[in-house]
Amino acid sequence: MELLGNLDIYIRFIAAFAIVMGLIAVAVWAAKYLGFATTLRNRGANQRRLFVSESIAIDTKRRLLLVNLDDREHLICVGGPNDFTVKNDISPAIRFNEDKIVELEAKLSEVKND
Repeated sequence: MELLGNLDIYIRFIAAFAIVMGLIAVAVWAAKYLGFATTLRNRGANQRRLFVSESIAIDTKRRLLLVNLDDREHLICVGGPNDFTVKNDISPAIRFNEDKIVELEAKLSEVKND
């Protein structure tokens, strides 16, 4: 009988919980409608124009970022009192993996031996 006596409290709790969840859903919808949601997650990794390829800490506040934008690299220092560009419009370095280097060295040694 005690359970039925407290039924009013349970109903008010469930109603308040439903109202709060509804308000959260409306806030999420409004944020998406107003453009607070990002569209980058809809793009694939190969369609992104801007990404950080490398990052290194200089000290506790400052970092150097190597940022790629449209097949160009930019070196940027962030943190501290102000952010600044160290070097603009860097051509990307040609990067070889170790297997490719070993393969090229083997071909070079064959050419030298002939």
